[in-house]
Amino acid sequence: MKTIRRTLKEILRYPSAILGLIMVLILLIVSAFAMISIPYDQAIILWRGGEEVWYQNPKNAPPAWFNWFTKVKQPESFVINQNVGDFQKTVDENSDGSSVITLTYSFDYQYDAFPQDMLFYIDSVFTSKQPFASITWVTPDGRQIRAGALRLLDYVRCKTCE
Repeated sequence: MKTIRRTLKEILRYPSAILGLIMVLILLIVSAFAMISIPYDQAIILWRGGEEVWYQNPKNAPPAWFNWFTKVKQPESFVINQNVGDFQKTVDENSDGSSVITLTYSFDYQYDAFPQDMLFYIDSVFTSKQPFASITWVTPDGRQIRAGALRLLDYVRCKTCE
């Protein structure tokens, strides 16, 4: 017991040793918290990764904390979901049975550069005609930037086809 006490007193003489012990203690607490808070099945899925888990994360983009060390604020990834959040939705029915759905999202863009990529994941359900998506970015000064216009062919579900 005396040797343990002597060793502890010797360690406490060095501030770097105290700092190292505190860091190790913090890492142990964080790892114990992670083991308790994340269910085992979810931890295995996240650890193994794969496209179905990380598909919304850009592969070659730096992490968001990269902006802490640069003067130019680069765009960060963010997700806008029509089921969650503030947006305006208008539905205009046409005489041929089709409809035009307009979703308007407003968000504060606090970055110094234009985004290099924009990914749109659209889940569509239709009865007869394949859906068409037209995406327009309206800037605060009123300019309209056409981001894309396309027929949705992949990953759409036909109600009458099932």
